[in-house]
Amino acid sequence: MNIFRGLDDITPVPSSSVIAAGNFDGVHLGHQRILSLLKQRAAQRDMPSYALTFSPHPRQVLEGTPLPLIQTLEQRLERMEELDIQNAVILEFNERFSRIPAGDFIQHIIARSLHAREIIVGRNFSFGRNRDGDVRALRLFQRRFEYRVFSVPSVLRSGVLVSSSNIRRLLWEGRMPEAARLLGRPYRISGPVIPGHSKGRKLGFPTANIQSVNGILPRGVFITETDVKGSLFPSITNIGSRPTFDGEELSVETHLIGENTDLYEKSLTVLFHQKIREEIRFDSIEALTARIETDISTARAFFDRLHS
Repeated sequence: MNIFRGLDDITPVPSSSVIAAGNFDGVHLGHQRILSLLKQRAAQRDMPSYALTFSPHPRQVLEGTPLPLIQTLEQRLERMEELDIQNAVILEFNERFSRIPAGDFIQHIIARSLHAREIIVGRNFSFGRNRDGDVRALRLFQRRFEYRVFSVPSVLRSGVLVSSSNIRRLLWEGRMPEAARLLGRPYRISGPVIPGHSKGRKLGFPTANIQSVNGILPRGVFITETDVKGSLFPSITNIGSRPTFDGEELSVETHLIGENTDLYEKSLTVLFHQKIREEIRFDSIEALTARIETDISTARAFFDRLHS
C-alpha cells in the first residue's frame, strides 16, 4: 500500500480516482464495508483508489481533550494494508484545517487534488468548518465537479451499532467478545518488551512487561494470545498497578502459557479474548500464586474449547 502524508506527497497525481473518506479508527466492520465498496468501485471504473483519513483525530483538536483511540495511526494503516487498500492519504487535522469551509474542502481536496470521480463515505461522515459538510453537501456539489457520492449505511451486529465510540466503551468495560464482534477480530495492543520487576518470574510465572503504544488499556486480567514474530501463543495478560506489591504505575504484563521464552526487547502484539477478573490485592504471595494458577487453568479451558 502506498502511504501519502499530505496532498503534496501524492505522486503521481491521479487524473481520476475513487476515494473513501473517514477517520477509520479501529477499521471496524462498518469501515470495512466502506473500504470494500472502495475496492469494488475502483476496479469497476479502472481507477486508482485512495482511503482519505485524518491525524490527529478531529475530536482531539475540536474538543481540546485527549481521546484514547482504538488504534494508533500506524496500526490503522497496517489494517488497511491487510485489506488490500491501494493508497492511503493522511491529512493533518489542526485548527487551521478545521476552519476550511465545506465547499473548499470539496473543491480543493476532493475535486482538484484527488480528481475524484466517486467518493464513498459513511452515512454520518462530516467535514469542514463547524462540521457543516455532510453527505447532503457532497451531493450538492457532485454535478459541478462531476463525481458521484455513495453513502454507506451503518452496520448493526446483534442490534448494536458498529461505531468506534461503541467499541471504545465496550473495551473500557472489559467486554472483549462484544468489542471483537464489532471490530471483526479481537482487540489488540502492541509495544516493545521493557525491563520489569521480575515478580512474575520469582513466582514461577515469567511475564513480558509491554510498553504499549495504545491508548485504550482496560484494567483487569484477560485471556489473550500473544503474537511473537508472527507466531501466536496462548497467554494471560494483566493490566493494572500490581496492588499486591504496592505498585502505583499502570503496567501491561503478559504470561505465555507453557512457555519460558526470552522476550526482552522484542515487539509483541497481544490479542484480547475474554476478561477473567478484576485486578485485586491479595493478602499473601501464596494467595496470589494460587489465583494465577486458577487464571491459567481458566485460559487453558478457553483455548481447549476454542480449538475443539
